[in-house]
Amino acid sequence: MRIYVLTNKQAAKDCRQLLALKSDSLSLEYSKSLRSIPTNVLESLALLEEFVDSKVADLCSNNAAEIAIDNSEEQEIFQAIKTNGIIKTTLGSGVVLENEVPELMDAISNYHLLSLKKALEIGKNIVVI
Repeated sequence: MRIYVLTNKQAAKDCRQLLALKSDSLSLEYSKSLRSIPTNVLESLALLEEFVDSKVADLCSNNAAEIAIDNSEEQEIFQAIKTNGIIKTTLGSGVVLENEVPELMDAISNYHLLSLKKALEIGKNIVVI
């Protein structure tokens, strides 16, 4: 997992929208209630997911900083998202916009998330993928 600090707020908003689209696509693809999804639809979903990955990578390539997250911090982030409502709503989408940073900083103050704190201290938009 990596954190990208973006100075361009529109690029961060675009990443948020693209990641939401991918999440919806994956939900449909792995749905337990919709069992007979045609092969051509599944193939289209796979193409959509590839497009999203490529576009998000392009948007994140123009970043102010890139920070790697180790496995233990990654697991702590996932746990924090599951147990803390503020963290879930701000970080759960994978994108934190600049105006959401102060609230998230307060929410993670009791966690040992050094890489995330470092990215948030820069004070720009961040994408966690």
